Amino acid sequence: MLCVTSVSKDEAEALLRRRVRSVIDFSDVPKWTTGRVTEMDEIEPNGFELVIEWDLPSRDQSKKDWVTKEEFERSLIEE
Repeated sequence: MLCVTSVSKDEAEALLRRRVRSVIDFSDVPKWTTGRVTEMDEIEPNGFELVIEWDLPSRDQSKKDWVTKEEFERSLIEE
């Protein structure tokens, strides 16, 4: 059974390389920070989480967060 919080393979592939912006403070990422969907991580058959790589120039290393469909819809907007 597909988890309701996962993204389908088709949805995940369509979102790859898309630019996003946080609309809330998100996992140590300030509100309005931009990022990009860089990966999709299969968590169950045809169920994926999206990997967001954030644009945080003050950090030495890139910051990535794994998000569910619910988190994506609630916390991010596409640019």
